[in-house]
Amino acid sequence: MLPLGALLLYVLAAFLTLPPLGSVSNDPGSRALTVEADDGRVFATRGAFRGERLTAADLPPTLAQAIIAIEDRRFYSHWGVDLRGLLRAAWRNTTGGGVREGGSTITQQYVRLTSLSQEKTLRRKIQEAFLALRAESELSKSDILVGYLNTAYFGAGAYGADAAARRYFGKPAKQLTLPEAAMLAGLVRAPSQLAPTRNFGGAKERADVVLQAMVETGAISTKEADAARAKTVTLRTPPETPPGTNYFLDMVQADAKRLTDTGATSRCARP
Repeated sequence: MLPLGALLLYVLAAFLTLPPLGSVSNDPGSRALTVEADDGRVFATRGAFRGERLTAADLPPTLAQAIIAIEDRRFYSHWGVDLRGLLRAAWRNTTGGGVREGGSTITQQYVRLTSLSQEKTLRRKIQEAFLALRAESELSKSDILVGYLNTAYFGAGAYGADAAARRYFGKPAKQLTLPEAAMLAGLVRAPSQLAPTRNFGGAKERADVVLQAMVETGAISTKEADAARAKTVTLRTPPETPPGTNYFLDMVQADAKRLTDTGATSRCARP
């Protein structure tokens, strides 16, 4: 354990080397390529899905309420770092025998995605806290929440809530139903593990947890939560890349990039 003096110098060094807010590009690279047959039937996809950037005006209230309920219940009352939330998470993780809840606020997650590397070090955690305080002083809560939802990863190559809504449900985020919004909100903690295209059962169980959290925060009633749980969630997802077609998709992707020269989402027909 570091002596107090050394720890203070370490914290000071982390503060003096803070990067600017928004200094990290969250663009995952080439956009999704959707390959269609001559009859318009989609038979393969590849790459990262990007939807429209949400604004405060088109952010669906149910999605905002769901993400706050499950990720950061005190979002509107803390200043970027929530000591009470950290203590609660530590207690639940200790008594639950594992990591069941994270202690990072939505603001901390936002600055981590947009301003810091993803390395798990003490220095990064210290800088994350300082940047969260800075973000809260410079941005509105609405800007932070929308910014987070526009950059978070939701699994299956979908970056941002609108991309996830289109990827999983075939609709823009502003048209999400309550059970769909709850399912998306539940993905950000473990997107690769819970992506409904791979683990629909796990995603549904997590969505039920989100709905209960929304009841506990007063966002919805128990009756509304029960109705949402009973409603069937239908996935409308593009197919995964079929085995044995990678060589063909490599060629199509190179052609699409050369033709568009922008990296925008592309659609190509099979010859």
